[in-house]
Amino acid sequence: MVSMPESFPFMCVGNKVDMEEERQVEKQTAQDFCKREGMSFIETSARDNVNVEEAFRVLATEALKRQAEMQKNLDASQETMR
Repeated sequence: MVSMPESFPFMCVGNKVDMEEERQVEKQTAQDFCKREGMSFIETSARDNVNVEEAFRVLATEALKRQAEMQKNLDASQETMR
């Protein structure tokens, strides 16, 4: 269950970075959009094994950080109830 979905860590992954000549969205445009929307951005290529593991690592790190923050807030609110 996702509580507080507004703080759920989202990531935009631009795939097939190995096919630069067929690019549909400029990298800077994607980066600007993601910054405005508060999400991470990474470009990957499964064919060339570029940033695939890094994308998972970054997203997992952000999710674990969010979970720790939520637990800290829950602990603090429970402490004030005592």
